[in-house]
Amino acid sequence: MSNSVGLSTVSGLVKQTALLNNRQYVTAKQGLEFAETAVKTTRSTYISQQNKIDNSFSTGILSKDDYDKQTNRLKHQVEIDCAPWEIYVKKLTQLIEQYPSQSETQRTNKRTFNQSSSLKKQHSHSSVSKRSRLIFSSSSSDSDTPEPIPSTTQKKSNPIIIKHDSSTNTNPLEFSLRSPFSSTPNIIPFTAKTNNITQRIPLQLFQYKQSSDNMNIYHLCTTKCNFSELRIINSQTLPTQTSFQHINEIAAKQIVLLHDEGHLVRWNDVIWRILIYFHVQDLGNIGIQRADQIACIDNLIRTQNKINIYLDAYAYWQTIGTLNELENDLAHIFYKNDYNELLLGPIEKQPKIVELFRLRNIQNEYIKKDLKSSDILKYLDQYMTKESVWKTENEINIENFFKFIAKQVQIKNIYQLGIRMKSAYLARNCIKSMQANQRKTMEIARKVSYLNFYYVK
Repeated sequence: MSNSVGLSTVSGLVKQTALLNNRQYVTAKQGLEFAETAVKTTRSTYISQQNKIDNSFSTGILSKDDYDKQTNRLKHQVEIDCAPWEIYVKKLTQLIEQYPSQSETQRTNKRTFNQSSSLKKQHSHSSVSKRSRLIFSSSSSDSDTPEPIPSTTQKKSNPIIIKHDSSTNTNPLEFSLRSPFSSTPNIIPFTAKTNNITQRIPLQLFQYKQSSDNMNIYHLCTTKCNFSELRIINSQTLPTQTSFQHINEIAAKQIVLLHDEGHLVRWNDVIWRILIYFHVQDLGNIGIQRADQIACIDNLIRTQNKINIYLDAYAYWQTIGTLNELENDLAHIFYKNDYNELLLGPIEKQPKIVELFRLRNIQNEYIKKDLKSSDILKYLDQYMTKESVWKTENEINIENFFKFIAKQVQIKNIYQLGIRMKSAYLARNCIKSMQANQRKTMEIARKVSYLNFYYVK
């Protein structure tokens, strides 16, 4: 497919009632291929997402009501996304089917016109050859010399001057983010008639911006040009700084929406939403070569990489941990007061968090995030006293310990606690050391108190 065929080209063709030449016919075929590819891409994405939902329902992660709700929402969304492309496919197919019959009719009419013209020429030549001289109407002169035919002047058409409305806003940043294809005036700012007469025009560049996501640059490149050969270049491959800024704003909006909807904010999901917003199938169609050229996406990728590195280290050296403390640690790394300010979605949906805290075993249930490591040590002290496992040779069952905590905080599933413990023995030794130090401190305090009481007497 030609790189110049994009959404703007397809949108321009479907507004026509018929194709005018072979160039438009070829462009219409390429546009049809582009629209069909967009429909296939949307459908394939829908199938993959539906498979994920089916897998979640089969494994018990989704309930029947949630499964039906997400399925209906996905079907509705794919119908909305495919509707404009299917209209483009239908219209372009009609134009392509009508063009051969139309061109055949034009060729037949041209052949008939040429035949009639040749017959007229032959008739005029034969009539002239039969007469020796031309005889005009009678005059006062007796001369046989014909008078010259009076000259006629061709009336020149006055140029139509089209004035550009100064109130029209063509700044992409001023358009609403809710309307991806804003309406713009159908005016091309140059003065000339598009006929087959070659006229002399000053060498200059005419540019017309339709919108931030659908712009065409119109070029007149020669001092003498035929207006029927006006070249239209898709400027989506030549983005300006403003278009980059507009795309970055759309990316920021999609990041916030994903976070507010309770989804994990991944950069590839943001890119997919950007493609749906601009109705394109590749970032190259909007002038982006790499995803990290978008400032928001680059920041999202770097933030997620830092979090992954921290979680790898956390899994190695942290013996006891809770989701509450982990959220605070991640927020402090990026100098934030709260983890939600990072706009990454819920922390329990981070893949590494799911593995560390074994959150795959819960199904959309509430996770308790107010427990701290000090609370775990307190409950471990109570559990070891109840089960009499203070001695080193006694084994501590971590699962039973978690069930003990769940019973204390009134939670049914132990995985809702948001607790991670690699080993209970280190925690037990820690509690023993604290108690031993406390006993020594109390003994020293008693001795000091006794000595003070003795010297006072």
